[in-house]
Amino acid sequence: MAWDVNHTPQRPCLAPITAVEEDSPAWCVGLEPSMALTHVNGVPLRDMIEWQWQSDGLEVEITTAEGDVAVLEREPGEDWGITFGDCIFDGITTCRNACSFCFMAMLPKDMRPALTLRDDDYRLSFMQGNFVTLTNVTEEDVDRIVSQHLSPLHLSLHAVTPEVRRQLVGRNADRGLEVAERLLDAGIELHTQLVVCPGINDGLELIRTLGWVEAHPGVLSVGIVPLGYTRFQDRFSSSFSDDPDAAAELIDMVREFQEDSRNDTRVTKYHVSDEFYLAAGYKFPPAEFY
Repeated sequence: MAWDVNHTPQRPCLAPITAVEEDSPAWCVGLEPSMALTHVNGVPLRDMIEWQWQSDGLEVEITTAEGDVAVLEREPGEDWGITFGDCIFDGITTCRNACSFCFMAMLPKDMRPALTLRDDDYRLSFMQGNFVTLTNVTEEDVDRIVSQHLSPLHLSLHAVTPEVRRQLVGRNADRGLEVAERLLDAGIELHTQLVVCPGINDGLELIRTLGWVEAHPGVLSVGIVPLGYTRFQDRFSSSFSDDPDAAAELIDMVREFQEDSRNDTRVTKYHVSDEFYLAAGYKFPPAEFY
């Protein structure tokens, strides 16, 4: 799927149709490829979530970009017969943070636009598993996530101490953790990821973060990955691949949390990435560990 990287959030909704199944409800009312929808049941059609939410019954009202309104009817189990070109129809919400470890900021210049699209859209987190920071969600977004139970989401967590989060993510970091806790309290489950930067969010800060996870059963998993960097930046010059002892220390530190998780739930909630095992010279855990 090719995203239009010039999209801006909250543009007018326009859901392009790329295919219409013959003899389907959509075909019967005259919908054709190259047409587009703007509303469903009178509600702006901003994404596929809205379409699926509104069109769950046997009848749905659609509005085309030309302003025509039609009612589609179907039999139980029948598909509407519409294929859309995207899953976001009002523009992708992009990242407003200044993460010190952002890999996109370390890419060479003149890369194709798709490689530099810094999406931070909770809808892509729900539909496609993209990791988001939740720093840019509005109160309306929070209400929608809860009311439509958009769960699980995938959260870039990284740390829980406010000063450390601001150092890693930027000035908006507090908002992300606040929203995450509200969503967890409302029953929304989260998969999380920690990008561990040596000397910043490892050691005691990592223990604090894993302790926060332990206190929130709604966190389903934690992926722990090391800082990565390229030669197209001057902020970092080393990571765990250069320090086998630090990599081994992190693995040993996380192991206690892994064992507690397996004893309590029979699930390994905490996952250390392969890079740490390679750097430390450790063997990978057996398959059943995962």
